[in-house]
Amino acid sequence: MGVLCNLCDTSVGYRRSGLKGKCSTCSDSVAKGWLVTGGLLCFLAVLIIMWVVSSAAGRAATLMTMFKVAVGSLQVLGQLDFTLDIQWPGVFGWFIRLLKLLSFDLLSFLNFGCVVDYDFYDKLAFATMLIPILLLVVAGIYTVRKGGTEGMGDRAAKMAQFSTFLCYPFVSQTCFQTFSCRQLSEAESYLDVDYQIGCHEDGYQRFRNTVGLLGIFVFPIGIPVLSLLLLLKNNSDIRANGPARDRYEFLVADYQPRYYFWDCIEMLRKVTITGLLIFVSRGTFFQLTVTTCSCICFLGLAAWFQPYESPAVNLFKVS
Repeated sequence: MGVLCNLCDTSVGYRRSGLKGKCSTCSDSVAKGWLVTGGLLCFLAVLIIMWVVSSAAGRAATLMTMFKVAVGSLQVLGQLDFTLDIQWPGVFGWFIRLLKLLSFDLLSFLNFGCVVDYDFYDKLAFATMLIPILLLVVAGIYTVRKGGTEGMGDRAAKMAQFSTFLCYPFVSQTCFQTFSCRQLSEAESYLDVDYQIGCHEDGYQRFRNTVGLLGIFVFPIGIPVLSLLLLLKNNSDIRANGPARDRYEFLVADYQPRYYFWDCIEMLRKVTITGLLIFVSRGTFFQLTVTTCSCICFLGLAAWFQPYESPAVNLFKVS
């Protein structure tokens, strides 16, 4: 029902797991059970991975770097369905939905829409709170463990950086979705990700010009810029294997000393493909061409400079 038949008729029991996709009937008891158990399992899995990542060394560090490279690529793939306005076929669509877990895009993964009605404003609030909440969890772990674990400060910093890495594509894309509208007529347009919200409405205009712009500057732009400034400030110490290298290990340890800043380029790759390309003639062959060329350019940079410390990781990156 609704504009372009793009809303589910909740009055007769139809809902969708996220803001996009097919309408279907949901079992409230199953959906609520999955929401609680699935959410707890995801949270525990992230905590375990954060702890393992923070303790990786030697050969384990090389394997962890490959894991990081693989996750980064799968995060981008999991967000492409909105960027390119693609309807993935059958089983592959289910696989893409599963990949959203790697970016902590939990609202659709946990069938949140089958439990309660929500709109894009709620999704944006959830996305912007993800990183602060995970950082608070890391702070709690540090407070509890700082007296009994050697080097807990550096491990906590590494866990905080991993939290940002995990959520960055989803949070960035959600912030950019605030500005992506579909024009139906001169006086009527709707938010691409949620046809419950009209872009011609005064409430949306105020929201976009305040909260939307703030979100763009804090997350998609702010995180890589702040990371780069911190790395540049500690440049000499990082390249000399000083204390700063241990503090920012998650960002720099994978790379050769002269390419200590490469993680910021990886952030640029993610935000370009999953966010900025939303505004390039979305859903057209031209956008697909620009996206493909962008991917080739970033792949070419990695192949030319081979920034990773391990030759095996450089080969894995371009393969």
